[in-house]
Amino acid sequence: MFEDSKSLKVREESFVARHARSVPPDKGIPVDRIECQHCKMVWHRPSGAGRPPHFCSDACKQAAWRLRAQLKLRDLANSRLRNTSEDIERFHAELAAITLRTPLRETRILPLLRELAGAPLADRRTAQQLYKAAVLRWHPDTGGDTATFQLLQAAYHEAKRYEL
Repeated sequence: MFEDSKSLKVREESFVARHARSVPPDKGIPVDRIECQHCKMVWHRPSGAGRPPHFCSDACKQAAWRLRAQLKLRDLANSRLRNTSEDIERFHAELAAITLRTPLRETRILPLLRELAGAPLADRRTAQQLYKAAVLRWHPDTGGDTATFQLLQAAYHEAKRYEL
């Protein structure tokens, strides 16, 4: 139950060796050079001491995650701008073609929802999931186009009618 002081000291030394933040590379011990992905700080640690960390501290990790979130938002805004030129004209023409006599074809509903959601053609999400993704992208309150949003609503209404 109680450990002797020698085994405790050996266990403590091995813990320190495994978790050392920096080991000088000139001591004859094989070491790995590790670089923080955020601040690029470099340190060394013994080779084979487990999976190397990606960040030097929690502050760097949090800053990297914040930066990543900002880049995702910027990319989302850029993708909206990329889609708005020729795609909107095509969506407007498709909305104009929908009348009581020529409703949206059943075979066109899911591909249209995938296209409006920005999903690949082989996406297996349901019509409701595709609709929710497309609403985030095309709603007029978030900078989307009104006519394209009306086409989205018409496609979703038909999808519910056909129970897709």
